[in-house]
Amino acid sequence: MSANALADAAVAQLRVARNVAPAAPAETNNAAALDNAISALATYIPAEAMALYLAVASSLPAIQQTFHSIDATHVYWVFVFVCSPGLFLLAYFAKLAKQDAPLPKFWEFPWFRLMSCVIAFSVWGLCVPGGPFKSGDQAGAGVLYGILATVVSIVLPSAEAIWNWLLGMFSGTQVVNMGSAGNAAAAAQPTGAPSAAGTVQPAAPAPPKQP
Repeated sequence: MSANALADAAVAQLRVARNVAPAAPAETNNAAALDNAISALATYIPAEAMALYLAVASSLPAIQQTFHSIDATHVYWVFVFVCSPGLFLLAYFAKLAKQDAPLPKFWEFPWFRLMSCVIAFSVWGLCVPGGPFKSGDQAGAGVLYGILATVVSIVLPSAEAIWNWLLGMFSGTQVVNMGSAGNAAAAAQPTGAPSAAGTVQPAAPAPPKQP
């Protein structure tokens, strides 16, 4: 998913939390994105970061002829902690600027989306052929990384739902789970009812009794 699409999802979540926009109906066909653990991870990673990483990794031998100190491990960690979250933040704040929206408060900031960019890219990068931590004498490394990718792709969507549920409870704001495929909207449900993504919309306060 592109950085703009991830930023759109985060901004849409912020607008719902601020009651600026209603929660729109969610897409019901998300199974295709979960058929493969790698594609499930990719929904949390800016596509631009993945494309850049593949380009740099494939051209690394040519780069090393000029910059001898750069190796695959350096490239991997730079993309995990700088490029992947950096591209998401760049697109996110660009969306806010174009909408002339105020800066998000601490609990309104898409912390989970930022953390998931780092976690998902770190696992996805291990599964790329010729990754920095693979070698010819480690026959089981690919199997181990595949298992890790499967586990993380299962845990991340559930963790996102739990994070948004707890955030709604403690911050008192309406929080909508964006779903494992990075959808920009979650299911609209009656007030106080569980949404399709497993989050709960807080019920509106009852009107005061008339004397």
